[in-house]
Amino acid sequence: MFQKLRTVFHPLIIVVGFGMTLGSCSRKSEDSDASETKASEAPVTFQGNLSEGNSFTNAPNMTMAEMPSAGSALNLEFEAREFSELSDEQKAALQSLIEEFRKDPNRRAEILEEIESNYYGAEILSLVREIMGMGDESISVQALEMLGGNTSPDIIPVLDQALGNASEDVRLAAVYASSQVRDDSFVEFIGKSFEDKSESVRLTGLDLLENQTKQNRFKVYDKAMTSSHSDVNMAAVMSLEIESNIDSIDILIKGMESPDPEVRLEAATSLEFQLDQNFESAKQAKDWWTKNRNRYDEDLFPKDS
Repeated sequence: MFQKLRTVFHPLIIVVGFGMTLGSCSRKSEDSDASETKASEAPVTFQGNLSEGNSFTNAPNMTMAEMPSAGSALNLEFEAREFSELSDEQKAALQSLIEEFRKDPNRRAEILEEIESNYYGAEILSLVREIMGMGDESISVQALEMLGGNTSPDIIPVLDQALGNASEDVRLAAVYASSQVRDDSFVEFIGKSFEDKSESVRLTGLDLLENQTKQNRFKVYDKAMTSSHSDVNMAAVMSLEIESNIDSIDILIKGMESPDPEVRLEAATSLEFQLDQNFESAKQAKDWWTKNRNRYDEDLFPKDS
């Protein structure tokens, strides 16, 4: 059953179902589904608009591309891209545009569009930093969208600055902009977002993991499980119920240590489903897993004896 679920649902689409239990079934009875394609291998396109104050994690069961536009200013473009190498002439032209940007508030949006289209070099980072301190929400979001999809870890310090902004839309734009950075700086940045005061910002980081390596995804799940917010803990548990493999067990055991009883119950239920074992405590689960881990293959199916 889980293998089939993986082909249908994005990991975070089911977060709205907090408290969902997996019933009495177990992986043992579902071995015949092992050959199904996993959702983590299927391409997912993230495009559209984010309704103000709401995360896509609260959406109905549909792919991200199918979700309706809600008219927000946030434009979600997730194509990977890199900074261009600018010539000396282009650098001079960019600097001239930056000066115009500072002098003419009425043309700022237009100037940013021209910069993104024609002068997309790493030199724009200092401008984005400057914009983050201007207090203009609309221009700040546009500047962060300009960085969206960039693969360079150099954008993370700028996004980290934006994560401290008073505007929820600015903080959301910063999280979305980080989606294609694929090193540890992404993991640390998303870990910080899990402590945001806004539920939408906290949960959005988990929406971005389709773009990440498996190693980074599980590092993020681990960060999510240690968040001080139970909604993030629960979202991580439910993500791991979809993307289950041998690396998910240690993280789910951490879920059994959550101060929230619903998170503890969901983590225990997930472990019971995946391992066909009923654990009363995190310590019991940890001790059992230490002794029995080598009995399971990468996809959590028992190895042939």
